Parts: sequence; C-alpha cells; structure tokens
Amino acid sequence: MRKRCLSLLFLLLLTLPAAGCLQKDGLDHYAYVVALGFDPGEHLPYRYTFLLQQLDYGSSEQKLSGLNTVSAEGSNLFEAINTLAASMPLRLSFVRTVLLVFERSLLTDGRFLAEFMQSSFPTLGLRFSASVLVSLCPADMALEGMETDLDPGAVKLQKNIEVYSHDTALIPAADLALVQEAMLSSVVDFAAPLCGTASDAPGQMQDSVGGEGYAYLAGNLLAETDMKTEVIGAALFSNCVLVGVLNGQNTQLLQMATGNFYRARIRLGNIDGTEIDVYLKRRKPVKIELEPGDPPCVRIRLELTAYIEQPDHLKRVTTEQAEQWIAEQLTQRYDRLYQTCRELRSDVFGVGKQAARWLSDAEEYETYDFRELYAAAEAVFDVRVLLTNAPDRSVLE
Repeated sequence: MRKRCLSLLFLLLLTLPAAGCLQKDGLDHYAYVVALGFDPGEHLPYRYTFLLQQLDYGSSEQKLSGLNTVSAEGSNLFEAINTLAASMPLRLSFVRTVLLVFERSLLTDGRFLAEFMQSSFPTLGLRFSASVLVSLCPADMALEGMETDLDPGAVKLQKNIEVYSHDTALIPAADLALVQEAMLSSVVDFAAPLCGTASDAPGQMQDSVGGEGYAYLAGNLLAETDMKTEVIGAALFSNCVLVGVLNGQNTQLLQMATGNFYRARIRLGNIDGTEIDVYLKRRKPVKIELEPGDPPCVRIRLELTAYIEQPDHLKRVTTEQAEQWIAEQLTQRYDRLYQTCRELRSDVFGVGKQAARWLSDAEEYETYDFRELYAAAEAVFDVRVLLTNAPDRSVLE
C-alpha cells in the first residue's frame, strides 16, 4: 500500500511542470494597461482608450517599454476589450492599471459611473487602489498627452500624483475605493483630480467659486513641458454626479479644511497694497464639529504655521498684524468656498459624516436626510496662524 502511494505521488510530481503549459500565453503575449480612459462614443455609446506598456525583452533584464495608446468603442468595457482582441496580437492585462480617466460629460448624470462601478473588477484584475481623474478634454487626448520621452511608467505616474497632492495640495486624492464608498453611502461626497491638455483653449472651463485672475486649472497653465497633460484642480461630486470644479488655489483650501493638507505655498491678496506668497504648514490636526440648531452650524478650526516669502513686507507691519491679516484672508476665501459647495450640494467638507454621529441606530441612519441638513448648515472657520522667521523647507528641496 505504501509503495502504491509513493508511486502515485511520484506520477503527480511529474505532471506538475506540465500544468503551467496549459496556459500557452507567456508574459510577452500581454500588454499591460497602465491607464484607462472613458469618452462618449461616435457610433457606439462609449469609447475606451487604453494606455499600454509591454515587457521589453531586448535587454538583459526585464523592464517595461514606453507608453502607447489603443482604443475601441463599445456599449461596455468588456465589449471594447473583445473588439480590440480582433485586431491585436496581445492580450490585455489590468493588473498594473493605476489611472482611470473619465471625460467630464460622462459624469454629469451619474448613470455611466454607476454602470462602470458594477463591472466585475475581480474578473479584470482591476484594483480599487487605481487613481480616478476627471478630464476637461477628451480622455483619449489626456492619455496621449501622458506619452513622453521621460518614460514615467505606471508606478511613477500614480506616485507622482500622490506626492504632488501631498506636497502642494493643488489636487485631491481619489481612487476606486473612494468612489465605491460614495456609491454605497448617503453621507459621502468626494473630489477628484482634474486633468487636461495644454492645447485646450485657455479659459474654456471656469472655477465654480471664481475670483482668480490666473486660475491654476488643468489645460490653462502657462507652462510647457514634454508631457502635454496637466493635473491640477478638483472635480466636485454630489451623490456621485459631477456638479462643479475648483481651481488649484481653492483645492488647496479644501485640502486644508478636510485634514488632507501638510504643507503648501499659496498666494494671498494684498498686504500693504502688494500680493504676497505665503508658505503654510499644518501645525495641528483640523478640528471639525457640527452643532445642532436652527440652522445647524459646522465649526472648523485650522491651526497653521506661516512663512512670508517676501520678508520686506514684514518691515511695515507687526507680526501680530501679519498673522491676523493671513487668517482674515483665508477665512474670507473659506466663506466663499463653503457657500459654493453648499449651493452645489457637494458635501466635500464632510458635514454629513459629522451628522451621522448624532444617530443612534441603522434605521434612523437610512431615513435621515443628510443633504437637506447640509443645505441648511452654516459654517464658521476659525483660522489661527503662527508666523515664523524661517521657512520650514522649500518644495524644491
């Protein structure tokens, strides 16, 4: 009996190497989808654009080749993939997908995003950590603008967006997991990064708050680089529907008030008749409290360290005057920003999350009208500034 068992085990071991040959496609048969773009279709409902990389076997070590794009139209993503299979000698793999770019018009009624979020992500291998961007230009143009001789690669593209958000606060961070949470929750709205190409006509898209002479908005920057796609600003969502946009300056304010801020450089109005640049750093975590009443009131306290980068202006005012002036400037901007978001019903300040703490059971949570509460809620911003004589650090370091 023992010999028979050993013989069967031996035969089983012999068959193991052959098992890997049942899947005849090697790694060089795959094209890795780094980013995926979504646009309205010309003949079918949607156009899907795939930014691809392949493993390069021309060198002694395996590495990914440069970026290139392919596209197909279809009623859904799986139909587009099957269409591409008829004209591509490669199989698409989504295990390296890190960016999803949605053309803004697809997001104005919520239907497309809801349909997409019902896709079978495990079947595709698509991860919920993939970053979500909203494009002010066609998504295929935005992806083509990411093709560059700089060869950023999949990981670098996503990592640069995360670092950019952390170090400048000019864009928010959003991924598929956040979108899924907003789909399932009645108290979660979100903001996603904006992107666009530098070839877009300046001024074609306006910030929902307004008031900036030169607004940091994707596609409108006075800059020229090898990468044509710019990522700056935020798209505002209400109940997973795109309702407005923020330029980079207002995105910085939003990031500060929601606790997603560490340091940033911001330009403020006039001190003694001159615009100045102020380098800000979070001194303490943001404190948010919602007080019941008629109307309810959300109180947001921000404690910041500030460094004025044109120190000559400090010679004409006291430190206390400069601190008060910076705090007043920020408070005025916050009042305009909060009023705009409330009018758009985009609860990116998280008022609904605060209100949910009042509720005692799931039934009350399901029936409570968080959006009506947000529409009525006033906001008081308590901005406290501590001015220093030396910069914390330069973002160039």
